[in-house]
Amino acid sequence: MKLLHNIDINPKIMLGKPVIRGTRITVELILRKLGEGATEQDLLEAYPRLIREDIHAAMIYAALEARQKFALIPDMAAKGDEIRIKRADVCCQISARSFFTVGY
Repeated sequence: MKLLHNIDINPKIMLGKPVIRGTRITVELILRKLGEGATEQDLLEAYPRLIREDIHAAMIYAALEARQKFALIPDMAAKGDEIRIKRADVCCQISARSFFTVGY
């Protein structure tokens, strides 16, 4: 996973959010833009310091984090709009409306 060397986490940079090494471009920003429909080429043009491998590193990092920490599983018991959240140290249920309202 050499690409993960492109990701830096430093409390003095962007409050410790994962960023592309040597920049203030967060993994979150890259994923959000991709989720909104931006292409890799769009990102490369909008952020000249990015390279294609940085975008791939952000996606790999996010996938590893999602696998290791969180798994969002819709509650299959037909309990309205509840979502079951499983985490290594927590298991709880919240309403989908609350979940999306707080910005997750």
